[in-house]
Amino acid sequence: YRHAARTGTSPDAPAIHLAGSSSSRRAWAAGDDAMRYPVAKRRLGHCLATMLAAALLLAITGAHPANAQPAAFTTTNVNVGSGLCLDDPSSQTTAGVQLIQGNCNSASSQNWTFTPVSGAAGAYTITSSAGLCVDISGRSTADNAHVIQWTCNGQTNQEFQLQPVTVSGASNTFNLAAVHSGKCIAPAGDTTANGTVLVQLPCTTVATRVWRLPGYASGSGSGSGYQGLP
Repeated sequence: YRHAARTGTSPDAPAIHLAGSSSSRRAWAAGDDAMRYPVAKRRLGHCLATMLAAALLLAITGAHPANAQPAAFTTTNVNVGSGLCLDDPSSQTTAGVQLIQGNCNSASSQNWTFTPVSGAAGAYTITSSAGLCVDISGRSTADNAHVIQWTCNGQTNQEFQLQPVTVSGASNTFNLAAVHSGKCIAPAGDTTANGTVLVQLPCTTVATRVWRLPGYASGSGSGSGYQGLP
């Protein structure tokens, strides 16, 4: 369009310019692109179609990426108020023993494994090194019911929710709330003395009703955060 087209045989013959309109030039350019890039355009079309199909499937089925599942982990349980650890006294292997708070050490009696409960969001069983479960005695819902270790049986008085509590200067701090009663593990009378037995009491942010779990693991996989000392 822009080049002169010459007629006749004389080199001095006037040039005839085929000006063409702007719309005709755009049409020519579009046609040229279609000829030069047909494969790229087809690929782009397939890509857009695939994305549209995926979006429709998402809208119809409500599908979404799988969320990370809670992890099992092993840890000490340090009472924020007393600095003492959840303990199976004298590393007993007998069902029915009432648990205590004791001086933190590297003994297996302070080694507790938290295992997510299938189908119960945020709930865990807490198992001793003897393979017994932390249990609210008699499935009681009363204040001061004993916290014991018992043969694991899948009842909700052996399931505990980890309820986050903010403690200045500390991390992984929780109320340990029994699923069946909604009450929390605490030393009797909220005392800080070594050897105090554990009971259930209403959940609050009072330091003696809050526990720090150094080995807490929130994501998928298995935690290996057991620490003999807090």
